[in-house]
Amino acid sequence: MKKLIYYVSLGMLLITFNSCEKESLNVSSNSAPNKEVSSSKLSNDDNGNLCHNGVTINVNKHSIKSHMSHDDIVGSCEEPLKDDFWFSKIGLSSVIRNKDNSQYTNLFFMDMENSIREEFESITSDEYLFHNKKIGFAFQSKLDSKRVLVITPNGKGFNEVIITEGNTNIELRNLKEDFIIIPKDSSPVLRCSDLGPRSGDETFGDCFSRNWNNFCCDFIGCAAQIGSGHAVAVGIGLACL
Repeated sequence: MKKLIYYVSLGMLLITFNSCEKESLNVSSNSAPNKEVSSSKLSNDDNGNLCHNGVTINVNKHSIKSHMSHDDIVGSCEEPLKDDFWFSKIGLSSVIRNKDNSQYTNLFFMDMENSIREEFESITSDEYLFHNKKIGFAFQSKLDSKRVLVITPNGKGFNEVIITEGNTNIELRNLKEDFIIIPKDSSPVLRCSDLGPRSGDETFGDCFSRNWNNFCCDFIGCAAQIGSGHAVAVGIGLACL
């Protein structure tokens, strides 16, 4: 009986979110181009604008880190870019913050260890929608602001990974496998063409490394990775899961 309830609930979850995804994509495709779409055209540009002390300056991606340490804002002073300016780089269409998914909470956590449930279980989560109709959920740790549980449905159940951002590394813990440590330093040769979802026999860790290491391939990617590294890690994790 427990298994029957599980699969019925899972089927309802997938149907519900697939229909929501289609509606979201239809709205996006019928809308006029916005600032977020136009900003994605910078995908091969090494230079971009920052608002520095009320003055718009144009800088190279290699200078972003020093500027953003002084609270510079990405974009011009007149038109700063919104928080989702980097979404298109990994095929992400939208994020709904703190969405009430209470009807599915037990389904998400029913097979998890008590320690994980105590740390992450909540009736709200951030819901990630991708252009390829994939959907994912992020649950913030109650103990560590740099620690997130990400979940994606796989048709038979769920894929789950805990992402922990450290000073020099990103730790990925697949709940069914071992720890994976990813250095935060990007590779010396960066290619925007290497960004994208998991492919073929690629492992989750390899997909995450490929996207993280190449994310700073342009100004937009560097600005997001430096200014919102935790959010980028969560987005990549869900894209690869």
